[in-house]
Amino acid sequence: MKEIIRWLVEVEDRAFKLYEKSAGIFIRDKEFAEFLLHLSREEKMHCELMKRASEVIGDKCAHSALVKIDDNMKQGIEDYFSPCEKKIDTKEITKDDVINCIIATEF
Repeated sequence: MKEIIRWLVEVEDRAFKLYEKSAGIFIRDKEFAEFLLHLSREEKMHCELMKRASEVIGDKCAHSALVKIDDNMKQGIEDYFSPCEKKIDTKEITKDDVINCIIATEF
């Protein structure tokens, strides 16, 4: 369970940063930038909630997780983030890139 929460914290943090940086790139598209900022705030909140859940659980959790997140699933999600993060760094990201990443990772 702790491993799943730890991974979720990382993913939520990545999404937060990706959306926030993308909003800065698309600042001239006010509606899209505001949408991305809204998503970034949600992801930041999700990240904080996962951190708090981890603290509450501590080392007390003897139960196995109800959900299985295997390495293939993790890698599949992470594979959507990496290209977008690289394109953000080089300012080559397109609106379609961001939208496709949102759809793939949030689904």
